[in-house]
Amino acid sequence: MTIRWRLNVLMAERRMTNKDLGERIGKHEVSVSRLRSRDDMPRLDGKELEALCSALGCGVCDLITRGEEYS
Repeated sequence: MTIRWRLNVLMAERRMTNKDLGERIGKHEVSVSRLRSRDDMPRLDGKELEALCSALGCGVCDLITRGEEYS
């Protein structure tokens, strides 16, 4: 099992662009793109995680999940 980062999935479900999310959380769209392209959990502080959850209307458990490793 491994921790999986689901930001890309949540943004796609909400049809949210990097620019839209960046404006909501106070980050540049390139920074959002880097966060979005990750499969593993990035290092975030509590403020950043709370901002993402608030902007996406989700909980922490929606952003991260435990999943099977790819072979």
